[in-house]
Amino acid sequence: MTGRFDSAGSGTENGSNALNATLCAAIRQRKTLRFHYKGGYRVGEPWAHGVSHAGAELALIYQTEGHSSSGQPLGWRTFRLDRLWELETLEATAADHREGYDPATLPMTTICCQR
Repeated sequence: MTGRFDSAGSGTENGSNALNATLCAAIRQRKTLRFHYKGGYRVGEPWAHGVSHAGAELALIYQTEGHSSSGQPLGWRTFRLDRLWELETLEATAADHREGYDPATLPMTTICCQR
C-alpha cells in the first residue's frame, strides 16, 4: 500500500499536491484506489483528473466496489477531490478498457492527467 492520505480534502497546498501526484501516478500505472467519499469506502480505477469549469478538482473513476449513495456500486463516477478522504493506492491493476470511457466528453475544462 502506498500513497495514503488521511485528509485529502484538507485544503492545504502540500496535501493537494500530494493527492494530485498520487492520483496521476495511479492513472499512469493503471492501479486501483481505495478512498472514503460521502459516507463510505469505495474502490475504483482512476481514468482522468482535472478541473471543472467552476474550478473544482475532479477525478473520473470507474467504481468497482464499495459504498454507493445511489445503491449502484459499479460504474462511472465523478468525484470532487475536496470531498475525498483517505486515498490509498492498491496493488491491483485496473482494467485496460471500460465501456463508456470517452476522453472527448470528460466533465473537465482542464486535464491534469488521463489515460
